[in-house]
Amino acid sequence: MKVYIAGPMTNCVNNNFRAFDNARDILEMQGHTVVSPADLDREGGYDPYTGTQPRIVPDRRTCMKRDLPALLDCDVVVFLPSSGVSEGAKIERGVALYSNIPCHEFIEFIGVNPMFEDESVAWCPA
Repeated sequence: MKVYIAGPMTNCVNNNFRAFDNARDILEMQGHTVVSPADLDREGGYDPYTGTQPRIVPDRRTCMKRDLPALLDCDVVVFLPSSGVSEGAKIERGVALYSNIPCHEFIEFIGVNPMFEDESVAWCPA
């Protein structure tokens, strides 16, 4: 199944890439093909963890133009914890629901509650 990950990025430490990476890894271990906005950012040249590349954060319009077509190409959208506070994730949920793409909370979708070394960084709580 092709899965799109949605969740908060803005105002999170390192744009919450760690949470997106954790979720991607778990979903891939379960056999899913995963589309992550963090990976899409990396493909576009933005990665908050590398000091060698310019830290140019793509603007919201650029992100939506890239992310929404990627979302529409997926079978399901999973939402990371704290997605309800993210304006971008709210838009992604609306587009998915309008397009009849099933939406699930991440923990519900994977069937377990993963524990991370640093939960506060892993989910970027509001």
